[in-house]
Amino acid sequence: MTNGLSRGEKGVGGLSAVGGQCQSPYIEGGVVKGDSALGQSNPGGSSTGSAVGVAAGYSPLAIGGEADGSINTPASRAALFALKCTPQTIPSDGIFLISPTFETPGGMAKTVEDLAGLIKIIVSTMNAPLQLPAELPVVWSKFTLGFVDPKLWQLPSSLLAPDEEYSKQMISSYEAAIDKIKSLGGSVHYPVPLVHPSDLQFEGNSGYLTILLGEIRDSVNRSLEALPSTPVRSLADIIQFNKDHPDLQADIDQTYHIQAQEDDISQEKLARARQEMKKRAGEEGIDKMLSEYGLDVIIAPMDSPISTVAALAGYPSATMPLGYHSQSGRPFGFCLVAKAHEEGKLLEIMNVYEATFPKRKLPHLLYDSEPKI
Repeated sequence: MTNGLSRGEKGVGGLSAVGGQCQSPYIEGGVVKGDSALGQSNPGGSSTGSAVGVAAGYSPLAIGGEADGSINTPASRAALFALKCTPQTIPSDGIFLISPTFETPGGMAKTVEDLAGLIKIIVSTMNAPLQLPAELPVVWSKFTLGFVDPKLWQLPSSLLAPDEEYSKQMISSYEAAIDKIKSLGGSVHYPVPLVHPSDLQFEGNSGYLTILLGEIRDSVNRSLEALPSTPVRSLADIIQFNKDHPDLQADIDQTYHIQAQEDDISQEKLARARQEMKKRAGEEGIDKMLSEYGLDVIIAPMDSPISTVAALAGYPSATMPLGYHSQSGRPFGFCLVAKAHEEGKLLEIMNVYEATFPKRKLPHLLYDSEPKI
């Protein structure tokens, strides 16, 4: 199970009852006890091990899975380039999906060239394989980018505690990048008024959580039932096992497990929620901004809820490095969103960015003589 679900509502990304806490190679001393789910010392999740493994030098690239930020969030916190493919286009054979509507594979790497090679392999499995660009551009003149207002797009305090110094640093880096792109010939619209996920409600509740909780139980049950040998055959079995073995939980709560198990939404209502949210986030949200401003992509801080809008729309998203928190050293990045099946455009923009902005920094813990891990 992806630790996005297994860590619970208040858990830390990368926390495993088997292997313990996965640590960022950029954070000396590791995750601070009591830090919030996406606090400054947190590596992010749920594809935590993939991102940390690449950043720490164990592999040049990795595959992850994402419903809402689970590839791009840990990748951005490891100063990597990453891309979540268009949902519902990649065969899910052998993949444990918790939400078929949102979840899909993607990849991450230290360079765009490596990422493009990996994404080319992944999209070749599509029923209608995408043709990615044979050559990636290195100039900004062919692109028009829309940037949201970062002051309006911040994570809730329950995920990332308010940090005025970090906010100032992130916004300064964000706007400096906009100015540089314009100076290098790119066209920019800033800010663009993209619909916020807080406005994407279904019958008074979060549209995203309505769909997610309505899918988890049946999806988990199908995956477990297909295993040849396991005593755990359902989400209810997982909940009971955890109750019977609290010593194996590593303080992981079961909030989402229980909410999903008890969810009683009808299939008709769930179908309406999917349809309505896809239209409002996609056609009336992202598509409207792209059309009105003539944009290729929309960009926001990765430490924002924009990945939720992309997930509801069914669109691909990506991340690229932006800066490093002055106090903790934790990397932070951009999130890019394009229309469905436009993975190639995301790779093109990331390649221009890599060619014209400073190179990513190696984690100092990799070369310090006496690192404090």
